[in-house]
Amino acid sequence: DDLLAGSTDEDIAIAEAQVESAQAGISTARANVEASETEIDVNQARVESAQVELDKTTLKAPFSGEVSSLNNVDEGEIVQAGSSVVSLGDTSKWQIETDDLTEIDIVDVQVGANVTISVDALPGEEFEGKVVKITPKSETKAGDVTYTVLIDITKGPTARLRWGMTTFVDIEASPEI
Repeated sequence: DDLLAGSTDEDIAIAEAQVESAQAGISTARANVEASETEIDVNQARVESAQVELDKTTLKAPFSGEVSSLNNVDEGEIVQAGSSVVSLGDTSKWQIETDDLTEIDIVDVQVGANVTISVDALPGEEFEGKVVKITPKSETKAGDVTYTVLIDITKGPTARLRWGMTTFVDIEASPEI
């Protein structure tokens, strides 16, 4: 009562108006916070959507390697999903494919056979390898029946190798059966 005793009706009206104004300010601030939170949610959804779209434009290889060629695609060109855009080479594991073993030669070759390899561009350097695959189906090449043999290079200075180099392979014949 003592506090109100010195207050006039005018003072009380001013104080009540200030309380109402402060409460209105709080309500406005809460509305602004809610609007800002909604705006944050909308912008977060936009960022996530943009990231999904960006991820669609990134090419990811299934292995580490080097780009060996670009497949006739221009910058900015839209390509079909599943189209081949680049050719990659896995330089962590070199292989040689030879397709000139005739039907006479192939009977003495088995998977696992040791191979000595020389490379025309690297005279004096020798590589070792193993036969990892022999195709069961023959092809006719220059009138000869030939088979394709895949060889893993297992030892040698592979850092200097490049795709398409001419190689010579000496495959250890299997013992007579």
